Amino acid sequence: MDISEIFCKGAPITVTLGQTFTISLKSTPSTGFTWKTEYDSTMIELVKPPKFISNSTAIGGGGEEKFEFKPKRIGEIQIKMKYQREWETTPREIKLYTVLVTQ
Repeated sequence: MDISEIFCKGAPITVTLGQTFTISLKSTPSTGFTWKTEYDSTMIELVKPPKFISNSTAIGGGGEEKFEFKPKRIGEIQIKMKYQREWETTPREIKLYTVLVTQ
């Protein structure tokens, strides 16, 4: 299941226990900005390292960063995504996702 940015506007993501899902976010890493994740690792895991997929043929062009998650337990999980440069303390953008994990 691929999750778009609309789910960060309050609509919860509903998945079953063990079902993987992907959050895809627009990104331009050549500017120094990348997405960082914050979540309860006892409830959910990042299945593999984030993957950047370019949607441009231009050098340094933008694309999407993809994060594949898998829930470990039933319940409600919050995932915070922060778009920021590694050396800066204030994110340029924050997206919050609510995930409801069912049996």
